[in-house]
Amino acid sequence: MTNKNSQPLLWTRREAILRASAALGGATLIGQALMLAGCERDPAEAPAAKDPRDELFSDADVALLDEIAETILPETDTPGAKAAGVGPFIALMVTDTYSPQDQGVFKEGLATIDRECQQTYGKNFVELSSAERLGIAERLDREQFDAGDAVHYFRMLKELTVLGFFTSETAYNEILEYVESPGRYDGCRELGPDVRMLAGHGSGPFNT
Repeated sequence: MTNKNSQPLLWTRREAILRASAALGGATLIGQALMLAGCERDPAEAPAAKDPRDELFSDADVALLDEIAETILPETDTPGAKAAGVGPFIALMVTDTYSPQDQGVFKEGLATIDRECQQTYGKNFVELSSAERLGIAERLDREQFDAGDAVHYFRMLKELTVLGFFTSETAYNEILEYVESPGRYDGCRELGPDVRMLAGHGSGPFNT
């Protein structure tokens, strides 16, 4: 905004909030007092934003998630789940999108995995060999399959691992083939060693 002399009229955030309140007929904006106080506070004095995952998952939990995800989708001639950052993704999804009840099931499931590893091998999951990890994962996979429609933590882990991996930058760049849509429709696409699956918009891989 400029005046008649073409000099800029600068508003502070505080003035903008007060003017917006006046424009509403003097009605008080929700949280106006807090917003005004925030306008006067030095940003350098504000506490650092806390990652919400820190309240639900420790660094050790995220490391465990990375290793479990890598067991489900291991590195071969292409990157595995760990390289795609699936562990932190799982922690974020459980924190931001799961109900408190399902969060509890998931967290207890992580503790159960380490308890079973201790009982079977005398070590935590991250200390197991690849073969031992695979044995534990296969046993848990059979268990979640037998659970039917009941909520099971290992099913959550598998679903989030696949979702996190196939929506990652790593998968899109090195495993999937991205084709902008709308585009040419191929009703019969044959897959082979040198043909990648198509990457969908914000979803898992699909074939046409």
